[in-house]
Amino acid sequence: LCVVVGRFCARHDGAAAAHKSHRPVPISAILRQQYRVVVTVGVFCACLSFLRAAFKVYLPLQARAHGLSRAATAGVAASTRLVEGFMFPLGGYMSDSLGRASLGVTTVTLVGLAFAAMPFASNYVWLTVAAVPYALGNGLAAGLVSTLGGDSAPPECRSEFLSVWRLITNLGQYL
Repeated sequence: LCVVVGRFCARHDGAAAAHKSHRPVPISAILRQQYRVVVTVGVFCACLSFLRAAFKVYLPLQARAHGLSRAATAGVAASTRLVEGFMFPLGGYMSDSLGRASLGVTTVTLVGLAFAAMPFASNYVWLTVAAVPYALGNGLAAGLVSTLGGDSAPPECRSEFLSVWRLITNLGQYL
C-alpha cells in the first residue's frame, strides 16, 4: 500500500512541478487587479469573521450579565453548536441552489438578530432561544468564506489570491 501511494504521489508531484513554472504575483498586484472583489466580497467576509469571533466573547458576557453559571453558559454554547452542526448540509444546498449572495444576506440577518435579542434574554431558556438564530446563520454559512474566495480567485494567480484572501478574512477575527 505504501509503495502504491508513494508512486501515485511521485507521479502527481512531477505534474505539479510542471505547472508551477509561472512567476509569483506580488500581493500589491493582486490587490490592484482584484480591487472590487477585495473591497466588496472580501470586506463582507472579514465582517462575517469578526461576528463569528465576537460571538465567542459575547455569549459568555451575556450569560454572566444574566447571572448564569459557567455550566449553564456551556450548555447554551453546546446547544448552539448542535444546531450549527445540523445546518451544514442545508447551507451547502442553499449556497448551490439559491446563490452565495442570498446565503450571505440570510446569514448576516440571523446573526444580527441573535446579537440584538441576547440582551433581552432573562434566563437560561431565553438566552438559548436568543442564541439559536446565530447558530442557524453560522451553520448555514459553513464554508461560505472559502467558497467565495475560490469563486473569486482568478485562474492565473489562484494560489496568490487565496493567500491574500485568507489574510483579509482572518483580519476580521482580530479586530
